[in-house]
Amino acid sequence: MKGYHFCKVETDAHSGYIDFIGVDEAIRGRGLGAILLAAGIDWMLSFPETDRINLTVNANNASALKLYKNFGFVTERVLRGYRKKGINL
Repeated sequence: MKGYHFCKVETDAHSGYIDFIGVDEAIRGRGLGAILLAAGIDWMLSFPETDRINLTVNANNASALKLYKNFGFVTERVLRGYRKKGINL
């Protein structure tokens, strides 16, 4: 498998969501991510109730950020996650 894209439509929220796009490291930079993203966007927008598409991306993933920006996505908010260290028993 050279690439993978998982997206979903949340009809009750009138939105689509891009959950994951992955491309084999050996062929990155050749446009497969853009092809997968375009296909997913087309599919999600084929549902009449979809009026927006959301996603979450790691702020350190420069190539993903560039891809999404090229498709017109904009940053709405930045989230920070924290994990409490477990207690060793």
